[in-house]
Order: sequence, then C-alpha cells, then structure tokens
Amino acid sequence: PMGRARDAAAYTADALSLPVEVLPWVREMDDVTVPSHLRDDLAVWHVPPRQSVSQIPAEDWMQASLFKGTALARRMRELSQGVAALLSPYGLRSVPGGYSLQRDLSCAGDLAVFCHQGAGLTLAAFLLGIPPPVIWRSCYIAPTSVTTLLLEQSEQHFASFRMLCMGNTSHLACAKVHVPLSGLLYNQR
Repeated sequence: PMGRARDAAAYTADALSLPVEVLPWVREMDDVTVPSHLRDDLAVWHVPPRQSVSQIPAEDWMQASLFKGTALARRMRELSQGVAALLSPYGLRSVPGGYSLQRDLSCAGDLAVFCHQGAGLTLAAFLLGIPPPVIWRSCYIAPTSVTTLLLEQSEQHFASFRMLCMGNTSHLACAKVHVPLSGLLYNQR
C-alpha cells in the first residue's frame, strides 16, 4: 500500500496490461519495533545479528522477551491471514512443511507482490517456512530488487516454495542505475 511499492508495481502492470490490487496486509512492518542502544524504535529486521542470535531462540521465536509488548504477534497473524487469502483461490492451503495443493497449477501463471524490505523479508521467510529473524539478520533486499520464489510440486497434492534468487538488481545494472543501499542501517553511519 505504500506509494513507492505502488509506483514500482505500476511499471510491470503497465507493461503487461495487468491490474494492480493493493493488499493492505503487505504494508511495511514499521509498526513492529524494539528498543535498542541505537534508538527506541528499531525495526525488527535491524536487530543486530549478535543480539538476534543470543536473544531470539530458533524455536518459539515470537516468544522472545525482545518482542514482548510489540505488534509482532498481530502483524504475523495479519500476514498469515493475508497469505492464506492470497493463495486460497489457487487451491493452496498452508500445512506443516509447505502447502496442500488442491488443483493443478501448471497453467495458473505468475503472481507478483511489490513491497518494502521488512515486509518482503518477512513474507519470503513465511512462504519458505523459515523463522523471520534468520532472514532479518542474514539477508538484505535493495530498493527495486526482485526476489523470485517458485512453487514446486514435490508430491501429488503437496507443494513448497523454493527461492530462486533474492534481491536481484540486474535490471538496474543493465540500465546503468546505481543500486542504493537504502535500508541498510549499520553501514550508513
């Protein structure tokens, strides 16, 4: 729903003559912040890696004391419900380890979601079944980068997402556009 994401989506939508649907649940996660030595409202995807590793357990990561009193649980529910609503028309339902596949998707086409860094990292983690703090502390996606996930059917009625690339900016390099490091917190000081 943020203007910059809508503007980026417009280029693809115009080129392919496709409509754009705004999904409010894909909004940036700027309401999920934690206090830190840098600032009182540090975005969760900027928690320093050493702090993330020491204070956020791999199991039950949402129960970490760092997240107490934040909007994280509400945002993760919102994301979960949004993903379910997005994938349901394709016959996909979340199950442990992936997605129950209710119909053949070989002719279903592609789906593009345009969003900002925190939402993009969290959405990718959610679809891949990876705890978001692992992605938050380990990955970066530049503005206007492209992350590609493939839904792979490994069994007759089961599929899972596989990441083909994350944060690809080759389209910017081809156009000789500088790839900004906006969104990186620690290298910007």
